[in-house]
Amino acid sequence: MPCVTLRENTERPITVECGANTVVGRDPKAILSACNAILKGSARDIRTPLLWDGHAAERIVEIIARAFA
Repeated sequence: MPCVTLRENTERPITVECGANTVVGRDPKAILSACNAILKGSARDIRTPLLWDGHAAERIVEIIARAFA
C-alpha cells in the first residue's frame, strides 16, 4: 500500500526511491493530489526494497547464533 508522508523529509528515503512513499510536506494541495493519485490507481509502481521481506529477525538471530557458536 502506498504511503504519503506529511513532512518535508523522511528518514527512510529508500521508500521514496522504490515508489512506496511520496513525501508531500504540509501543503494541503500536495496532500490531496498524492492521495487522489493513490485512490485512482495512478500511483507509481512499488518495488520492495532489498531485504525488506519480513525476515529481518530471523537473519539477525542466525548472525548472533553463529557469533556465539
